[in-house]
Amino acid sequence: ILEQLAKWKKWEILELNVQPDHVHLCITLTPRDSVSYAMQILKGKSSARMKKHIKRKHGLYEKHSL
Repeated sequence: ILEQLAKWKKWEILELNVQPDHVHLCITLTPRDSVSYAMQILKGKSSARMKKHIKRKHGLYEKHSL
């Protein structure tokens, strides 16, 4: 999902390490995109896609869901 989003936004993922409860990501953004915007896109879009496949009472990034 993250690779698809990066390609869509023309970002380059330099390193990606996925852990059971978090992700380490080194990414190159375009000059027009801020870090906060990139996080909003990555967390929001990936959460929405995963939510379609995983049924949870709370959101994927909320404390209650961990």
